[in-house]
Amino acid sequence: YIEFKFVSEEDLVKHDFTILEILRPRPPQLSQNFQQVQGPPTMMYSFVLSPIKNGPFKEKENRIAFTSRFKKLQESSAVLVSQFFYPSARSVVNTPDNVEYTNSIKNSTLHFAFNRDSFAPEISEEVVRLTQLALKDVNPKITFKLDKETHSNWRQLLLGNEEYDVRFDGVDIGGHIQNMVIKMIFCSKLGVNYPDPSGRICNLVKKQDEQGGAVDQIYIDEFNQILADDAVVIPLMHYGTTWYLSEKIDPKTFPPTVVSPLFESIYFK
Repeated sequence: YIEFKFVSEEDLVKHDFTILEILRPRPPQLSQNFQQVQGPPTMMYSFVLSPIKNGPFKEKENRIAFTSRFKKLQESSAVLVSQFFYPSARSVVNTPDNVEYTNSIKNSTLHFAFNRDSFAPEISEEVVRLTQLALKDVNPKITFKLDKETHSNWRQLLLGNEEYDVRFDGVDIGGHIQNMVIKMIFCSKLGVNYPDPSGRICNLVKKQDEQGGAVDQIYIDEFNQILADDAVVIPLMHYGTTWYLSEKIDPKTFPPTVVSPLFESIYFK
């Protein structure tokens, strides 16, 4: 029989036929010997700057200024290395040079929804470090806090884009760019509710819905250019599901690319 469980890292015990699914970049501290199988990078962490909250990032100039500085810093980062929404769907993107912050951001307070205790130290430290460097010219007060304790509906407040100036968010983008996935992310409140301040992404989605078929390079180029123009989403890192298999399971028969493995195709050594 097959048994599914959600367990903490402390509760992990060795069984001869165990498959562990880890959905975050921080690996667990496993005391037993497991075989590691790495899935493709279908998950993305990003900064989502709010154009809705009545704060400095409501102004497009401040979003562009922060995004351009942060992306420049990413070029020398060993952790936050992602420059595009989809790592395999790249484009030549035109971005303005030397955009300055407006006076509204100077000496303001920026609230980042980021719980640094939930991530590996090297990720948390790099997020904080690059953020501070990207804002050093205007010296705002920066808070890194996710108010789970004080708000019972914290998740709704997070997705509403009105409580925080920036949220550090994760989303499953899939293995390759698909119109229906972009539609769910940007044009539906059922998902992660990424903002589309210009409305251009949802117009692109609607146009693709009408013509049908798979997206082409023209779609990819326009999508990436809109992201740069609106300066709302800053991709930070991509990662995939990590599977840990007991030693008796044959890793050659395990397909890491599927969400739910087909157990009848898995064999023992």
